[in-house]
Amino acid sequence: MTKKLPGTNTKYLVLLISLILFSSNSYSQEYRRWKMNPNGSISWLIDNNIPHSDHIEMSGKRISCILRYGVASDGSFHATRSLVWPMLRTIPNNTHASLTRRFAQDAFELVTVNYKPIEAEKVTSISIDGTLTVKSKTGNNLELIRQYFPSTTLPGYCEIYTIINNSGKTCVVEIPKSSNIYRTDPAKGVYGSYGLIVELFNSGSFNLQANDSIHFSVFYSGVKANEMSPIVDVNQEKAKRIAFIDEIWKKLVLETPDTVLNREFAFAKIRAAESIFETQGGPMHGPGGEAYYAAIWANDQAEYIGPFFPFLGYEPLIEWCLEYCRRKLNAEGVVMSDSDELEGRFPAGNANLCTSSLYYDALISAVYLGESLGKEKRQLKLYKTQAEKLKIAIENYFGSTIEGFETYKYYKENDKLRAWICIPLTMGIYERKAGTIDALFSPKLWTPDGLASLSGDKTFWDRSTLYGLRGVLAAGETDKALKFLHYYSNRRLLGDHVPYPVEAYPEGSQRHLSAESGLYCRVFTEGLFGIRPTGLHSFDLTPRLPISWPAMSLRHVHAFNRDIDIVVERVGTKLKVIITEGEKILVDKLIDDGETVKVNLAGI
Repeated sequence: MTKKLPGTNTKYLVLLISLILFSSNSYSQEYRRWKMNPNGSISWLIDNNIPHSDHIEMSGKRISCILRYGVASDGSFHATRSLVWPMLRTIPNNTHASLTRRFAQDAFELVTVNYKPIEAEKVTSISIDGTLTVKSKTGNNLELIRQYFPSTTLPGYCEIYTIINNSGKTCVVEIPKSSNIYRTDPAKGVYGSYGLIVELFNSGSFNLQANDSIHFSVFYSGVKANEMSPIVDVNQEKAKRIAFIDEIWKKLVLETPDTVLNREFAFAKIRAAESIFETQGGPMHGPGGEAYYAAIWANDQAEYIGPFFPFLGYEPLIEWCLEYCRRKLNAEGVVMSDSDELEGRFPAGNANLCTSSLYYDALISAVYLGESLGKEKRQLKLYKTQAEKLKIAIENYFGSTIEGFETYKYYKENDKLRAWICIPLTMGIYERKAGTIDALFSPKLWTPDGLASLSGDKTFWDRSTLYGLRGVLAAGETDKALKFLHYYSNRRLLGDHVPYPVEAYPEGSQRHLSAESGLYCRVFTEGLFGIRPTGLHSFDLTPRLPISWPAMSLRHVHAFNRDIDIVVERVGTKLKVIITEGEKILVDKLIDDGETVKVNLAGI
């Protein structure tokens, strides 16, 4: 007869299985199709692991491109580009009304070498650094290079093609002149017919000497009927794109011993910052994904990425702003809402945990902001009282045992674990943190792609995974969170679909929505470093330095009207927090692990 271990129950068996799975199978294995390069880029070195295809979104102020690319089983390259012009509005002029067209032609198909088409091309590498570069070789010893990127300011998208002659002898390269104009149906455009122009630059016949190269480019643009196609120098557009990336990479720099986290953070900043579109009302963030552009998507913009923008210090982001809408409380003290972050895709009842938790944090933030602005104390006291009552109501209404875990039901009738049980942790509500964290990292919710939206369902949304990781870090379970954060970051940066956080699966084919990249960065600013603004010039700092790390830092934090560096170092059993602005030391303090530093930069 087998003796039962003391204290053994279903919950602990589930946790044991979770640990075994994470340590032994694909949930923790670092599969890598891509590698990191010293210059900040990542590269896919083509091997026998083909065919494989992927897609990436890249945006400028007046254009967005979803580039679908891949390598076939014979080593050849293929690509299509879906181009979106957010301000070329279509009918009906609703939130999805952006002119979108897909183009499939590869410009090398137009070229002849010694009067024959280019043949037997095999890709050797593909690299991403905010642009996408493809290198390949042909059977007649030519090297081909393609580079893809959007214009930063024009309503156009750029491709640069290069042929390098490694054959040892002169060859004749013919690049035909090509210019195509497409006119859209005027009945389907808010401004009538639109012109879509595809122009090839540097055509002609060339005697390409040995070891020499020739470049040509293609520019796709979209304009209104009464507008001319923009005059463009594609090489200048490339320089502007690289300058933008360089600017973003030099701001809000994450430095940790984990190079995967550092690099994914750098890439996430690009996707977060590039998706700002010029509209009639000024700059506006758009999530992207071939669907969400010049319109208001309240959770993506106001909730996900808005709180991240000030830390990056990218001027177009600071110009953009939204207002929150106040919601009513029901008789039981929680917030009425018939939808949530997943917008009705899963049951949410008529009051859900996410909306109530968000409103709780909004009340706390309103108190901090009101104090900083010198607002009436009576009103601020009312906000504080409302927050206290709502916190109690959240516990009474949502607190529950779900599938063996002491956590939250997502809505009143809910009886299965949901990924959004992590939300209270991100809002500083820790009463049920132990059971909630155990549930998040159990096989009930954790999958190879992060958190499942619903226990037992294959659907996942990165937004809930990123909220979860941020909340677990904020709750002080640093080393547990770090394992899953590293695994997730490695998968997104170096796996099969790179290099940004994604929206959802199976819906949307894991689109690179911009706001998810903002959520990734907030895992670090708010989770790992524990930055919580408490005023226009003040913040709380609760750093969560992993036990295996000697130090971590955030350089060039553009917040609180400053450009500051935050460094956290381990000194024995203590943590040393140093905040500087240039050469000036603003804070130098030794604290206990888990202690909060209250920072007020006013007058310093």
